[in-house]
Amino acid sequence: MALDNKIKFPLWVYPQTIENVRTHYKHDNCKSQSEFTVVSVIDKLMEHMKQHKKIVLENDEETAVVYYHNIVYIECSKHYLKYYIQNREMPIVKRGSMNETESEISSYGFVRIHRGYIVNLRYIKSVDKKIGKVYVNYNGIRKPLTMGASYKEAVDKRFTLYLRDTL
Repeated sequence: MALDNKIKFPLWVYPQTIENVRTHYKHDNCKSQSEFTVVSVIDKLMEHMKQHKKIVLENDEETAVVYYHNIVYIECSKHYLKYYIQNREMPIVKRGSMNETESEISSYGFVRIHRGYIVNLRYIKSVDKKIGKVYVNYNGIRKPLTMGASYKEAVDKRFTLYLRDTL
């Protein structure tokens, strides 16, 4: 029998999710709606699992183990990186390269918005392309960060995709 090698499991979804599947599965070159749903669920689980990995941040004063999902944004000041962590007043400062850091963490849901900032997509509350600002939620405060002109399109695209995937 053809169903013998298939595993069935319950999946609860919102009505708008079902409508999105009906609308978008052909655009992702999926043969069926169920293939689209399974691929989407696996992709979302993988992204979620990446954000729950840890990074070790160390400097002369301290060594901290931090979840990627708790890093709100990273600011570069000369050769030093300031890691702003959710529920922590002071950033963790360590020596490093912004380009290397961007390469290492972009797959964990971060986007570069300026030559001096990398932001976790989950903390972006809004993007104002006209005035070049990205607003993040840092410890309950809506904090504006400058967005570089050369990053606007990439930020808008990544943030839009992130919103589509999470809503």
